[in-house]
Amino acid sequence: MKRVKHKWKKRNLFQSGSFTWTAVIAYALLIFFLSSRPALPESFSFFYGQDKLAHLLEYALLGWLLIRAFKYSAKFSLVNAVSAAVIISLLYGLGDELHQAFVPLRQCDFYDFLADALGVFIPSVITLIRQRD
Repeated sequence: MKRVKHKWKKRNLFQSGSFTWTAVIAYALLIFFLSSRPALPESFSFFYGQDKLAHLLEYALLGWLLIRAFKYSAKFSLVNAVSAAVIISLLYGLGDELHQAFVPLRQCDFYDFLADALGVFIPSVITLIRQRD
């Protein structure tokens, strides 16, 4: 009897669908937890715009995690994975800002949402540029 070899791509743990979605959910919960906390005192501010930089980096990571999750688990094309990641990240950022309106000492800030959006677009553009090369 002839043995059939499967031509499946070998992936490491970090490319498995369950790991990528677990990372997305854990990180989204961390964002929600941190945004549920009252604002830090002004004495923790080291430079002007620090909070906007934090939003940008926070959502850049969320966007990157979502791109990987869609790419590796849902078998989306790269363009579709990036598009889905951008839409979901922007909706999550909008929901996060609206949620902060109900947290003591926090506020819903349009400029925070813009920093979130810019953060989401950074890994998206980098991913699409890397695909062309």
